[in-house]
Amino acid sequence: MDDNRLNVVTTSTYCRTWGHSVVTAMDGAQAVERYQIERPDLILMDVMMPVMNGFDATARIRTLAGSNWVPIILLTALGSEENLVQGIASGADDYLTKPVNFTILREKIRVMERIATIQGQLTESLAGLQEYRDKAEEERVLAAHVMDRIVGFGQENDELVSYRIIPALNFSGDLVASARTPAGDLHVILADATGHGLAAALNIIPMIEVFYGMTEKGFPISRITTEMNRKIRRLMPRERFVAAALVSVEFSSNTISVWNGGCPAALFANENGEVLRTFASMHPPLGIMVDSTFSADLEVYQWTTPGKLMMCSDGLLEAEDPQGIPFGSAGLTRALLSTPSSTWLDNILDALHRHLGSAPQIDDVSLVSLECRDLSSVVTPDISVHSPQQVIYDIGQWYLGVRLGHKEIRNIDVLPFLLDWCRQAGLDEYHLGNFFVIIAELYNNALDHGLLGLDSRIKIESEDGFERYIRLRTERLQSLESGRISVDLSIVKERFPALRIRLVDSGPGFDHAVYGRTISNDYVPFGRGIALVRHLCQRVEFRGRGNEVIAYYPLMETPPN
Repeated sequence: MDDNRLNVVTTSTYCRTWGHSVVTAMDGAQAVERYQIERPDLILMDVMMPVMNGFDATARIRTLAGSNWVPIILLTALGSEENLVQGIASGADDYLTKPVNFTILREKIRVMERIATIQGQLTESLAGLQEYRDKAEEERVLAAHVMDRIVGFGQENDELVSYRIIPALNFSGDLVASARTPAGDLHVILADATGHGLAAALNIIPMIEVFYGMTEKGFPISRITTEMNRKIRRLMPRERFVAAALVSVEFSSNTISVWNGGCPAALFANENGEVLRTFASMHPPLGIMVDSTFSADLEVYQWTTPGKLMMCSDGLLEAEDPQGIPFGSAGLTRALLSTPSSTWLDNILDALHRHLGSAPQIDDVSLVSLECRDLSSVVTPDISVHSPQQVIYDIGQWYLGVRLGHKEIRNIDVLPFLLDWCRQAGLDEYHLGNFFVIIAELYNNALDHGLLGLDSRIKIESEDGFERYIRLRTERLQSLESGRISVDLSIVKERFPALRIRLVDSGPGFDHAVYGRTISNDYVPFGRGIALVRHLCQRVEFRGRGNEVIAYYPLMETPPN
């Protein structure tokens, strides 16, 4: 762009001999117009031109180009520093004083070509990065939706469980879930997968179905942890293990059972924040041990004072302030002691944020609070025996018999199998829950008192009586070398249709009358089970020395919610 035709012709000729196509303009306004039409790769701009000078034309072209970069070299006879600054300020990339040295011009053009090539590569790379980011965001949103659905599948908010999860990245590698067994026991899991983000979140997917599915079928957490460990080892890389704490709360006996593999110690604290019991990690994380060496042993605690079980991931305790000092168990204990139990979770997180200050959160943080109430606050099921006129429930006519020897008794959880049979036979969830309470109580009586010879009065002989009872049960079950238990289920129709439940054990029997006290809110750590069975059933008969028991559960219309 030059108003001197000779300069235009000369410069154009040189540029063409260097292999370039040339478009010319005789003034600044025409230069702007030609730019809009031709969109050239490089502009040689004279400064002193009519209509619109080179500075204004350069500025206007820069505005029109927007984010698209086109190199502009000023050709000027004005050699003052002020004019050169004005040219650069208007948007020029370089300048060359007149008369033009065409050798220098050629090299400047080559420099601009190299810069333009790099600019094009950068633009292409940025476009690719933006496309990648857009796809990654789309996948993140989809993955977040799927993870939320998977983690929350079948889960209802239990009024006794509160939790907070604060991810370090978009996805949390921590899992908190809760579910009720058919008997109403509460299962809770806190899991902390190796790593952060989506890769860590993927680790917990194999655990979710196992936790919900096996809890719904009535499996104990010892079996659930065993299956989780097996599944993680089968599906995930060896370095992708999962620290986890699983808890089962049985409100009928005020007991907490804990399996802790690699998580910080769970704390049972009273309402004043005083820690009454800790459940430290006793096992390696899930996914490390093979089946033959994996231990599903539980710690069992019976509370006599209401309180809360607090669990957390190591992201809380290992969080460091700007000086590198971790929050630690001391920070957790201080937070518990400083506020009422109703605000523990939020108070702990507030304390964590104050501790971090300007330091970043480098790991996922999870907190769980599980309320453990007295038995007096747990409502006994209001199940009354219906009259024959109310019967409209019918699940056909069938019989199921199961015979277990000592090996099967040691190694098989028969109760989930019986529950699943009744589910497939047509019992709805209401009747399945009642059936599970009945069969679990009768089977455990046959095993504990009939075959293992345990006396429930051990539970009240000392402060740690309940835990001693559990230890004896585990030891005697593992060393059981003889004995049988038979379970027979059948549908009978006498005055009313009922599920007939018969259990027979080969032990010396037990005094069932001792355990058949009336249900009340007065806490005694045994005896409530048989009374509840009598309450749920139309009739319960103990025969012989207590080795045989027959219960008739009426199949009545399911009461409305």
